[in-house]
Amino acid sequence: MRDNQLKHLPENFGILKNLEESTIRNNRLKTVPASIGNLKNLTYLDLAYNRLEQLPTEIGGLESLRSFGLDGNKLKELPSSIANLKSLRKIQLRGNPLESIPDALIKDTISIV
Repeated sequence: MRDNQLKHLPENFGILKNLEESTIRNNRLKTVPASIGNLKNLTYLDLAYNRLEQLPTEIGGLESLRSFGLDGNKLKELPSSIANLKSLRKIQLRGNPLESIPDALIKDTISIV
């Protein structure tokens, strides 16, 4: 689902419980449905180059997520629930007007680029 003109993901996106990788980059998304937190098997999520201004708190439910691409969005902050991403090893945040990065991401096991 990359390089389209998607403005919305369906609210029931989270029913894809066996989904392991998803690339939804270079679209026009402003939000991500809360149901995304149900994707417990998701290890790779690329939401780069959309128009995201915030992430739902439920993003912290992605317990298997290892790599998270968020480059080129409009994020000013990340939800505190991001601390729940215990499997996270890489997060890409370039090109966002972030005002701070949660302490939970400052670990030697996570690569922030």
